[in-house]
Amino acid sequence: MTHLSLSQDVVQTDSHTAQFTITLHNNSSKTLSNWDLIFSITRFLKSDSISIGTLSQLGSLCSVTELPELAIDESISFTLEMETPPLKLQCDTILEAYVDINGERLDIEILPTNIGSAYNEPTKVPEVDASAIGLIPRPNELTLLEGEIKLGNICHYGIQSEVAEPSVAWLKQAASHIQFEQSENDAQLVFALLDNLDVGAYQLEVTHDQITLCACDSEGFRNATASLLQLLGSSNTLECLQISDAPQYGYRGMMLDCCRHFHSLETVKSVIDQLARYKYNHFHWHLTDDEGWRVEIKAYPELTDIGAWRGPKEALCSQFKQIGKKYGGFYTQQQIKEIVEYAGVRGITVIPEIDIPGHCRAAIKSLPHLLVDSEDKSEYRSVQHYTDNVLSPALQGTYEFLDTVMEEIAELFPAPMVHIGADEVRGSLDSKRTV
Repeated sequence: MTHLSLSQDVVQTDSHTAQFTITLHNNSSKTLSNWDLIFSITRFLKSDSISIGTLSQLGSLCSVTELPELAIDESISFTLEMETPPLKLQCDTILEAYVDINGERLDIEILPTNIGSAYNEPTKVPEVDASAIGLIPRPNELTLLEGEIKLGNICHYGIQSEVAEPSVAWLKQAASHIQFEQSENDAQLVFALLDNLDVGAYQLEVTHDQITLCACDSEGFRNATASLLQLLGSSNTLECLQISDAPQYGYRGMMLDCCRHFHSLETVKSVIDQLARYKYNHFHWHLTDDEGWRVEIKAYPELTDIGAWRGPKEALCSQFKQIGKKYGGFYTQQQIKEIVEYAGVRGITVIPEIDIPGHCRAAIKSLPHLLVDSEDKSEYRSVQHYTDNVLSPALQGTYEFLDTVMEEIAELFPAPMVHIGADEVRGSLDSKRTV
């Protein structure tokens, strides 16, 4: 049985650099000969700092070659240095590793890192007034009343305006432990129109025999329903109370990165469900980056045939904690439409991000005939340690690519904007570019 383990010890760390030693222990039944060490680390390592072998790095993927033979029950250690803030966390060091012998993979157990001196600076907790009841965000006005209401397994509801219908549909789906049936005469739950409220504002009143949600528009009813869902949880019982609330910010959003780590359609829907419960109204969907292209573009099938996958035999090399195997995925245009509709029912606008002009390595590797500039002599290293991830403004193919991609993206997403990232571009304006 092959058993290899890797230990790490921080030797020195300060505000600008860190030095650490890694040790590979060969507790297997075979001597390692003609072997390479492959590992993943998110920090940038100084290639000339290694004490044994030759180090190369692309993104988070590192390889150490030209290593001496390692006998059974022996260990080998070498020191590495990085120019980054101090090492404080286990995740700052090697995430995953294996030994490669002529294409054969031998997995390595990663032992806990010896960080050295503990990071003991206490977290500063701000003083806040605890809310009387657990609602996020805390309502502007909340009054607790005496008593409670218990909903039956079947709850009758009344609806006074069609603008509340999307919220009713969402409530039925999200609170599935209760069966909601429409009945105006004996309704325990009433959606009432109140014209004098502001856009997005709502009132929620719970008495011992009825729950009333008041709003003037669909956004207000969704916010009221979100509060009701938080209060209900998996229970049928609610404390009597009165809430008067309105959004403080017009844009309430969160970004999900599906490029570095691909997330299934069901996971994306689950995130949207949570955003809706907390009254977010925008979902920023990070769909393209150096490590993966996640949206189907019918004009360029190469973007997902090639750019959606990482691995030892792929155009994009392995990264993070999925090294040594094929990893990735993408969303079809039909799945994109499904997510946009799913979010829309919950009052959430999906904003796609097509990251340009940097963070484009997946696109460049997928479409080299359009996006590789043979005349570009720029020398740069991105924050994520790439030297070939920036679109060239000197190529006609760049503009053909952008026009085509944005045209299909605009058809898929009804949002009034497309986020373009536009960050972390190094070397794009230096004198070595020919424009």
